[in-house]
Amino acid sequence: MNWFHWKRKEPPPPEPAFTPAERCLSYRGANLQGIGARAEQQDAFAFVNLLDVTSIREQGILAVVADGMGGMEGGAYAGQTAVQHIREAFQAMDRTASFYGQLANAFQEASRVIFGKLRGTGGTTAVACVIYDEKLWFASVGDSFLYLKRGGELYRLNSEQTILHEQYLDAIREHNVRSGAVEPDEESRSVSGFLGMGHIPDIDGFRRPFPLEDGDLLLLCSDGVAGVLTEEDLMFALAHPLPQEMCMDLERMILAKKRRYQDNYTALLLQCIY
Repeated sequence: MNWFHWKRKEPPPPEPAFTPAERCLSYRGANLQGIGARAEQQDAFAFVNLLDVTSIREQGILAVVADGMGGMEGGAYAGQTAVQHIREAFQAMDRTASFYGQLANAFQEASRVIFGKLRGTGGTTAVACVIYDEKLWFASVGDSFLYLKRGGELYRLNSEQTILHEQYLDAIREHNVRSGAVEPDEESRSVSGFLGMGHIPDIDGFRRPFPLEDGDLLLLCSDGVAGVLTEEDLMFALAHPLPQEMCMDLERMILAKKRRYQDNYTALLLQCIY
């Protein structure tokens, strides 16, 4: 007689539960710059860490545009100096502290250096963004532009610092909102704050981090771009899938305006994607 020993087959151990890897935003960037009808390029800009994934996670990204003030002395020097100081300050920033305060300190230091050279006879506007841990901080002085495109809408994130804007704010504080309370003129278009005036009384920016989302698009630019193109123009250009294509369309539209006194133009684009 043959004896068959039956042994119950044990089921295989369960597969470990699948834990999807945490999705992290990545970033695409592009830049545009042209001299326009000016004799000299007085805009300056920088990206830091845009192409280095490890550095993005450890240090974040810096994007900065400085628009040297035409009609005053040393516009090119002021723009380049501002960008250099903000870049150096970014490398040394404390990643556990507020980036707004550190950006504001970098702006003040750059302004003091520029004032020491030009003694208030020249300067630059500036807008700078830090992206760290998928959050945005910015600082801004003057009339450069910072836009966020999200969900088919375009939002300006920074405030314009011009004499006209200050007049509007004064009228609101005085509860004077009637039509004609402020009469714009050529002088009122002048900036009320800039790097190079010594101590800057007001630096616009986010005191708290602004969470970024998949599909967000940031545009930093001088007034040679957003002071020339309408928001409808901007939205048309920003509808392209890639930042490089957006830059090409922005420049095409700027040149199509054929402005006799076209200013220097500079734009930085940052696209957030999964």
